[in-house]
Amino acid sequence: MVDIIKQEHSLNAEQKPNALFRFVHIYQDSVLMGFVLILVFVILLCGFCFYKADVRAPLSQLANLEKSLTEQQAKLVSLKSAKLDLSQMESSVKKLYAALPYDAELPELYLQISEITKKNKLTLASFNAELPKSEKNIVGKIQAVTMNLNLMGGDYFMLKKFVADATSSLRLMDIKALNYSPQTQSYVVILTAYYLPID
Repeated sequence: MVDIIKQEHSLNAEQKPNALFRFVHIYQDSVLMGFVLILVFVILLCGFCFYKADVRAPLSQLANLEKSLTEQQAKLVSLKSAKLDLSQMESSVKKLYAALPYDAELPELYLQISEITKKNKLTLASFNAELPKSEKNIVGKIQAVTMNLNLMGGDYFMLKKFVADATSSLRLMDIKALNYSPQTQSYVVILTAYYLPID
């Protein structure tokens, strides 16, 4: 009896592997597909984890670049504003230089007075300019050029307009004296223009 039990037990042990092999043999394509699917899933899962790690680093770099770009744009706006301020200051300095040049600029003064007389239909008969008596200009101290003009023609209103134009011109000028000679129908005008030596 013991031999029969041993035989049945050995027969069952032999049949079990055969059954498993038969099952694998019959469904080997399905088992292989299942194994491949599990393997692909694992690979994809690992790849996704690595992909997330790779994407986070560039995203933080992108955020840093965007922050840097914003800062650079703010600097650009600031520089454009400074450039505009500088150009306005340059314009103001040019006007100041025209009003109070660094030198007497006698030729320019003559041209300016000549244009004002023509504009007001007067004739500039003579132009005489005198620089300050000191031989050397004092740096940083405003100097004056005195001009004696002999004007002819025109009437009272033309002379009044000439005086207004001369004193309101961009170059600083003052009327020091004005004499009228009825016999010769001429005017003697004494003007003073200013300049500021810098060296």
